[in-house]
Amino acid sequence: MQYQAINGQSIYDICLMTYGTFDLLGKLVTDNLVSIDDTIVSGQQFIWDETLSVNPSVNTTLTNNNIILATL
Repeated sequence: MQYQAINGQSIYDICLMTYGTFDLLGKLVTDNLVSIDDTIVSGQQFIWDETLSVNPSVNTTLTNNNIILATL
């Protein structure tokens, strides 16, 4: 799947939005050729494996309720 970042998100926010855990932060970074120190820009696309999501219902709930984690 693809996830589109918004302004103010960090790689950690994106990891929680997609996988629901920091355990797969390394995979997210590696798969997208980014660093944890990179600045995320609005509209930046990230690929992730939805089958590895810790709790798919959390991702669905966030998406359906238009909740976006952005910790600045």
